[in-house]
Amino acid sequence: MWILSLCQMVWALACAFSVADALPNEAERLVLIETNNYRKSSGLENLGFDMRLMRAAKSHAANMGNLGVMSHNLQGSTPNSRAVWFGYAGGVRENVAYGFGPENVVGSAWMNSPPHRANILSDSQNIGIGMCWSRGRWWACQVFGN
Repeated sequence: MWILSLCQMVWALACAFSVADALPNEAERLVLIETNNYRKSSGLENLGFDMRLMRAAKSHAANMGNLGVMSHNLQGSTPNSRAVWFGYAGGVRENVAYGFGPENVVGSAWMNSPPHRANILSDSQNIGIGMCWSRGRWWACQVFGN
């Protein structure tokens, strides 16, 4: 009987984490399309959304917007620690930006920066993207994983 109760508790906990909060919005889909267009022009495979990386990217973009600070490390968290927090155990790469909208953040900000460009054109297979409108501007985060 206690096994049944334990299973019910685990199921309730699993249901508490909504799938909807990891689904990409329109801005995030636009960033994925632009990112994959650059990858395709370099002979690379398309990236696919990973729900764990989506949660990490969305939460970081929102946190940057709420604090008004663009950084890879905020409030003691790092790109890897955020990915692990959301259940992604592999190492990750991260791009962050602010002030660029979904239609130009990849081409205007990240592809013109060698380290960010390297992340986009890396051997990564999965991506999470967070785009947040806060303080009158866009806050963006991409998290890449394998």
